[in-house]
This record gives sequence, C-alpha cells and structure tokens, in this order.
Amino acid sequence: MVFAPGYHDGIAPYGRWTVTAVQLEPGWLKSQDPQDDFAFLTVAPQRIDGRLTEIQRVTSAYQLGGSPHSGQAITVLGYPSGTNKAITCRTTVYFTRGFPSFNCSGFVGGTSGGPWLVRTTRGTQVVGVIGGLNQGGCVASTSYSSRLTQAARKADARADDQATPEIAPHPGGDGC
Repeated sequence: MVFAPGYHDGIAPYGRWTVTAVQLEPGWLKSQDPQDDFAFLTVAPQRIDGRLTEIQRVTSAYQLGGSPHSGQAITVLGYPSGTNKAITCRTTVYFTRGFPSFNCSGFVGGTSGGPWLVRTTRGTQVVGVIGGLNQGGCVASTSYSSRLTQAARKADARADDQATPEIAPHPGGDGC
C-alpha cells in the first residue's frame, strides 16, 4: 500500500510513500465497533537529495484534535472512487445517534478516512474522519465519524512509537 499526498490527475506532487504499519483501536479489531472506526498509518521515510526524509518534512502535518462539537464549522476532504481529484466541503457538525455527522453531497465510496479539519490558534487539527456509523454513511449527502477520544490518541501514539503493525479484519456490512 502506498500513500500519495495531494494526488490529482495521475500526478503525485509529493511522491508515493510506502505504508509500513497500521494501528487500530482494539474495539475495531475485536468487533468492528463503529465508535472505533479509525486507523493510523505509518509510512517509510524516503531518500530525498541524499537524505532520509520523513513525510511531514515534505507535506507538513495536521495535529490530532478532539471530537468536534455540534455546530462547529469543519472542512472535509475525500477522494471519491473512480475520480482522480479530491473534493472538499465546508459545513457544520451535528450528531446522529452519538456520531458526529455532516451534510455535503458527493462523499461516496472512496472518501472513507477523509479528514474533518478545524483551524485553531495552534494550527489545523483533525477532529474526525469519514467512517463510524454505517462505515461513513448510506447516502452521498450525509457522512459520519467516530468520536476521536482517548482511544484514538492511544492508536496515534502506537503509530508514533512504530509499534508492531496490526492486521485489520475485513469490515462487515455497513448496515445500509
């Protein structure tokens, strides 16, 4: 698996980075609990101009924030299946059965894992990722996220520490 940040029209402006590990929440591994539907990927450094370089030196990085609150303004991005361009939407958060939710059209299959971004005085933070309830949603106009709680911080810390990779189970049905 590779990660190509900024990919569009067949062009990977920041290169392709090899994924070396995945860190998941134990609740997802055990029972695919939609409240734990997030993952953190580790990518290998690349040799650039003769020096081993970490991805965040090339692209920068967003901070992991907490869960969003109702009415909070967010910007969401994703890559719909079958397209080569990212879509974005600026919208507000509301809650559905305890899951952060938003309405924007076009967030179909392939956009899962797309970040929910919020600008703060400390920089841009990720406060959600498309997933959670119904694996992200049943219709292209409504999407969800798991809450990014302490469990997400622990998975992120395991990725930072380059813990032993985990193998994700094949997700079950989305319930739609």
